[in-house]
Amino acid sequence: LNRINCINHINQNAIFFCINCEKWLCDKCYSEHNENICIKNQTNDNSLISKCKLHIKNDNSFYCKQCKIFLCKECSICHNVKYIKEHEIDRVIFYSLNPHPETIYANSSQPASLYYAKVVSTVRLAFPDLEIICGTWTDNLANIGVLILSGANGITKFPLFKMFGTKYGKRVEEEIKWTGRSLKGTFTDKSRLGPEKSEVDPKLDRYIKRYIKDSLKNKFQ
Repeated sequence: LNRINCINHINQNAIFFCINCEKWLCDKCYSEHNENICIKNQTNDNSLISKCKLHIKNDNSFYCKQCKIFLCKECSICHNVKYIKEHEIDRVIFYSLNPHPETIYANSSQPASLYYAKVVSTVRLAFPDLEIICGTWTDNLANIGVLILSGANGITKFPLFKMFGTKYGKRVEEEIKWTGRSLKGTFTDKSRLGPEKSEVDPKLDRYIKRYIKDSLKNKFQ
């Protein structure tokens, strides 16, 4: 499921939908749009945001580009299950993204942690053998334990080298420890960083050296 991008500026969020042209437009493109036509507004004006037909109190805040349909948060979970099954997907990565400035979501809150967990647990119950990876960040490390207990196989999207050997790295290991699961790798044990030379290709040596240096920088003094 994706947020909708402008048809002309792929890095810009779409704000309006032109019914006549059937195109999503960013704010700039809409202001330059010549035809006087009805538009559908995706801004935070609740009177203009479409409502879910099944969950009538919910806004349709998601859009599936592949299926070309709008979905509320509840429907998006069911849609994930349907999409994974139809396309025989064997690995998924979920992210809980922070709202970014200068987008229509700038004043929105992050997805609730239990909503995130519900997405993971619903998919896990439907697909016991599916590999599920969950994204997190240093300000959301408390979600890790909940997500793993909900069915995640792994975690991603954090600054590993900066976190290594710090209180953040220790927190990750604690979160995983109390789920009863085992961590493949380490966030604190410098003895497991290995040698600075590659066993595969000497061209990789400088990258390995840099990664080890970044992991140990200003730590273990």
